[in-house]
Amino acid sequence: MQSNTPGVTEIFELIKSDHCSTVGSQVIRDLYDKCSSTYDKETVDLACTGAKQSGIILSEHCPDKNISIVDCGTGTGLVGVQLNTLGYKNVVGVDISQKILEIAEQKGVYKNLFCVTVGEERMPFGDNEFDALICCGGIAPAHISPSCFPEWVRIVRPGGSIVIVVRRCYVELHKDEEEFYSQSLGESFEANIRHLEDSKKWKAISKKIFPGYLTKNGHASDGIGMVFEIL
Repeated sequence: MQSNTPGVTEIFELIKSDHCSTVGSQVIRDLYDKCSSTYDKETVDLACTGAKQSGIILSEHCPDKNISIVDCGTGTGLVGVQLNTLGYKNVVGVDISQKILEIAEQKGVYKNLFCVTVGEERMPFGDNEFDALICCGGIAPAHISPSCFPEWVRIVRPGGSIVIVVRRCYVELHKDEEEFYSQSLGESFEANIRHLEDSKKWKAISKKIFPGYLTKNGHASDGIGMVFEIL
């Protein structure tokens, strides 16, 4: 019998739908609330490597294990687990779904967790509060908007790092994945990056394209990992 419980696959279908741009944050919150109990299994089934790559990228640029990190778009805590395995223990998480945060809390790798609609409200942190921010998979159609980048810059100290990992086809037109490309998201992604560079708020340190961000129906989708230093 097929389950009626929405899952990661349903979220992917929503992302590539024609009405994706009109989907509000409440719809996304409800979907993640409903799929919270199956999310981890589905990411295993999709052979998702984004969380692991995120941890590797951050560790390459932030060798000090004592730094304070905010995981933006925490989900069930897969990035937190990777960071913990690498020795980073001072991590807090932020996500739109309270139920999915309850799954993350069970993993025991976060000092604190906050339910926040990133990009639509001020994050509950002070200026320059963190040494680093990491976001894996949060930037996507109908999810976190790149317009939140200035808010991310606000809460990370000068000299700190922001690590962004995104499925490549969401922000770049990519062969065999055209159905997932969002022109508005791609343009906003590039425009917000350039604006913060031009205004001397951050500078790009590295950009890495890696294979196997996830694999669906035998097709491996690339990921992009980017690192910015706060100025």
